[in-house]
Amino acid sequence: MLVKDPLSLDRIRQILVRLEDTIIFDLIERAQFAHNPRIYIRSSLQELKDMSYDGSWLEWFLKEIETFHGSFPNYG
Repeated sequence: MLVKDPLSLDRIRQILVRLEDTIIFDLIERAQFAHNPRIYIRSSLQELKDMSYDGSWLEWFLKEIETFHGSFPNYG
């Protein structure tokens, strides 16, 4: 028995039809969160200023995530 091509358009269409409700539901759920432009503006949060950090909250968050991930050795 031959295995179907996993990248055929017919197979992708079938998968997307099955996932359609999930995708739409997740988009609706995500749209309920308000957009917060302050996280993109440098020096807009007093908490970061108090830590002597003058970047945006997003920059701080990404820096902290990278620092955290960098503290673990690679297992590869």
